[in-house]
Amino acid sequence: MGGAKYTYISDRGDKLSKLDRFLVCIGFLEQWPGAALTALERRYSDHRPLLLSTTPMDFGHVPFRFYNSWLEMNGFMEFVNGKCSQFVFNGPADLGLATKLRWLKNRIKEWVSAEKKKTDGLYNCWKSKVAELELLAEERSLQQFELDQRLDLRQLMAEVDKQKIADTRQKSRARWAVDGDENSSFFHFIVNANISSNRINGILDGDEWITNPIVIKQKFQDFFA
Repeated sequence: MGGAKYTYISDRGDKLSKLDRFLVCIGFLEQWPGAALTALERRYSDHRPLLLSTTPMDFGHVPFRFYNSWLEMNGFMEFVNGKCSQFVFNGPADLGLATKLRWLKNRIKEWVSAEKKKTDGLYNCWKSKVAELELLAEERSLQQFELDQRLDLRQLMAEVDKQKIADTRQKSRARWAVDGDENSSFFHFIVNANISSNRINGILDGDEWITNPIVIKQKFQDFFA
């Protein structure tokens, strides 16, 4: 909640409480993970009005995140080593390193995006083929080569699903030895909760509550300059 820590103040002003809230379900957070709650100015009541906003706030590019599953992708290490050897820069070493890392990051993002599109296409083909075999099994007994083909396709699909679960687990930062077994709903709830709690919905500059991302960035830059 932005704007204030408490929603209620007693008549004497010696008791502060957080009484007023918005109750939402997991489906709401999945639909609007960037929803922001702001406590407005207290004027005509001892309670602060609450404003729930689902307007997306763009703070620029999302920070680059490296997923462990990329290391298991065929050709990834060869691609990275090849790109590193191709990079050429003339200038200070520290600037060269920063430029190389930024350039390599963009190349990795392009390669991973292309590989994921290719994998998604294959996954859909495997899924369609498995569905055809299962429909065929309802009409007649599958032959041995068809049973083997279905088993192989399901194993390939399981590998892709395993990679997606690993990425979601890393994104959620959940410790499954403590939090329990894998659960897709819990995965996405943790991910969306992290997105909501890690973002800065606004800052209080004097008596003004600022929510414009550009102004917020400038205020932080001026403060730490």
